[in-house]
Formats: sequence, C-alpha cells, structure tokens
Amino acid sequence: MKEYLFFLSYAREDRENDQENLILKFHENLEAALHHRGATQGGFLDTWSTNTADLWTAEADAALRTCKILVPIYSPNFFTREYCGQEWEVFRRRVKSYRDTKAGKNAPSLVMPVMFVRKTYLEDSFDRLGPDVSDIVFHYKHDPIEYIDAGLEVFKLNKFQDAYKEFVMGFADRMLELTRKHPLPQVPDLVSVSAVQSAFHNKKQTRAAAVGADQSKKVPDYVEFLFVVGTREEMLKVRRHVQGYGEGWLDWAPYEPDERISLRAQTIASREGFVSSIVGLEQDLTKWLSDTKKKNRIAAIIVDSWALSADTYAALVSDYDSYDSLHSVMLVCLNSCDKETQRKFQEISEVVGTVFETKSLRGAHSNFLFPVNSSAEFEGKLVTSLGKIQMELLNRGLDQLKHMQAKRPVAVTSSPSMPSLPVPGS
Repeated sequence: MKEYLFFLSYAREDRENDQENLILKFHENLEAALHHRGATQGGFLDTWSTNTADLWTAEADAALRTCKILVPIYSPNFFTREYCGQEWEVFRRRVKSYRDTKAGKNAPSLVMPVMFVRKTYLEDSFDRLGPDVSDIVFHYKHDPIEYIDAGLEVFKLNKFQDAYKEFVMGFADRMLELTRKHPLPQVPDLVSVSAVQSAFHNKKQTRAAAVGADQSKKVPDYVEFLFVVGTREEMLKVRRHVQGYGEGWLDWAPYEPDERISLRAQTIASREGFVSSIVGLEQDLTKWLSDTKKKNRIAAIIVDSWALSADTYAALVSDYDSYDSLHSVMLVCLNSCDKETQRKFQEISEVVGTVFETKSLRGAHSNFLFPVNSSAEFEGKLVTSLGKIQMELLNRGLDQLKHMQAKRPVAVTSSPSMPSLPVPGS
C-alpha cells in the first residue's frame, strides 16, 4: 500500500473554476519542497469524478490510512461539501485514536489548513461549525502578509511569486516538524470515507438540540438487533463456500473468519452508548418493528445478502420494503473481497432488488443500506445510522414541541384595578 505524507482535501468546484490551477500547483510545489528537505513520501490529491466514484473511495481510504497530515483548502464551498466533511471526519477519528495512546496524548489536530480566499469569506462557516474548526490555526506569524490578508488566491498575481515561494517553504518546514514530533501511525482497518457522516453538519443546531432536556429523554438509547442469516447447511443450497456460517446467526462471520458480526454489532452499539439485545428470527417482522417503536427502541436488521436467495429468509424480511419509520435501519451485508461473491455480485444485487424493490429504487435511503462491503464499512454505517436516527427523532420532537407552543393560547391577565381615591373634602 502506497504511503502518503499528507492528504490534500478540497472542494471540486474550486478546482474546476481555478483557471490558474492554484490548487494543483500548490500540491506540486509543496511536494517538491518536501522532497528537497529529504521527505520520501508525497501527498495525495484526489481526482474523483462521478464516473470514478468507487475508485476514488478506494484510493481515498488507502491514503487516509497512511497520511500524517490533513491539508484542507478552506473556502465557502469546502465547508458545504459532504465528501470534504467525510474526509475530515475519517482523519479526525484516526487522530482521536492516536490521542488515546500514551505516545499521542498531547498531539494536536494534525490538520494544516490553507485559506483559498481571505478570512472574511470563511467567517460564516467558522461560526456555523464552532471551535472544532475555527480553533485550528490556519495562518502563522511568519506567513507572508499577502497570504494572511487574502489567502492562496492572491498568488495568482505575478508580483507576489516571491511571497508564494516563501509561503510554500514555510508550510513544508512546519509539516516536517509536526510529523517529527507526532508520527501518526497507520490504521489498517480505518472506517471507509463513504461510511461516515460529514464532520461539517451544523454544530450549532446539534448543540441547540442537545439542550432540549425534556426531548432528549425521548431519544432511543436501546437497540434491538435482528440477524437474518441461514445455517451452514441451509446456505450450502445457495452457495459453495460456507466457512463464515455455523448453526445460526451467533456463528455468522461475513467478513473475517474470527469476527462474529453479532458480537461486533453489540460492541459497536455499547461503545456508542446504547444498550442492545438480539431477538430471534421467529418474530413476525411487522409486529416486532411496531413493538420496538412503541418501546422507543431502534430496530436494526442485519441481513446476509446471500440468505435472500433462499425463499424462507426472503419471505421473512420482504415486508420491510413497504415499512418506513425513523426507528429502524437495515444493513445488507456483502463481502466484496470474497471471490464467489464477486462472481455472483450481479445476481445477488438482482435478488436484493427483487425483495426490496421499493427501497432499491429509492437509491441511498437512510434506513436501507446495501451493499455493506467490509467490516470497517459495517462499523461506519452502523455508527452513522444510529446517530442519525437519534438526531432525526430529537429534531422531530423539538419541532413538535415548537408547534405545540405556537398553538398554545397566550394567557391574558387583566391589570389590577386601582384603589379608589378619597374625594377631597368628603
């Protein structure tokens, strides 16, 4: 796996409208300055487009597992793009894991921003996102005054080329010093970029929602898991390789031989602050979904995509196609590294599309996730789904509360009558 010293993250609109190729030029010049200083690793610059989304995700995932520094190109566009926030969130989690170790307990964010435009155009974003972003230093006292005043964009002017070179060299010096003091370790099983929620979702709204104490009591903190998977004997009827199966859901290991997905799911839920339990397949699905909602619990259905080829299991869960509730989520697992699965991917996808026709046609839906390709993606999508369900239910409760308050009649109190005054001379 190729290793990178830094990961350059930017809004694609900025590069598309960048006639002077400032972003690409900065990336190349920074790499050159680093190499002149003895660095053997360069930087990752994603070139994703809608036609190469899968490739981009794989390359970005690999780069974020190895890079030592995140270099975001700050612009108003940057803070509104989901993929920019996803890259930031994955790197933030990696740094957090490092900070939890003895070696990394004093590590800074390891984010080295570059202003694409002057600071005044960024203040609304800083205000909206709060200290998680605004407290990160994005210029230094030794930076050229031209950059501090107007950002990278000012270097379009030829008269500031000496200042630009000074900026790049200083940036390279700081990066090497930072990585020397804080060598961020690789994380081979890092969650996928595509599986996390953007770090740039409105922090102010989140904080405001959190103060609704009465409403927060109504947010579910209990997950009931239902695993839809066959036994090894049953699965032999639909596929050849059944090493990941056993006597039932308890033995199912779709991704790694020694990683039972039921245990992993409950471990993830516990780490995220949820109590959880596992229910049996003998449940009537619709009744169970209704009961979990009444109990204010989240229903999480984990489905083996192969099991849907067996009529028994397809029938058990097909009603979910017409079910729509904020209290539930379905993750349909598919091991994209498994060769038999790779060969049969089209057939599996068609089966999933037949059983869940409505949800498949609706595309990426918050309560139906297919495919879930790996263990890391399973963790990321489960964490994101549970958090999203909580937030959406909290926001719904707050909206209902505001609506009730708006409809509540305002009590009108009459002013106390003035005491009668004695008439002079009476």
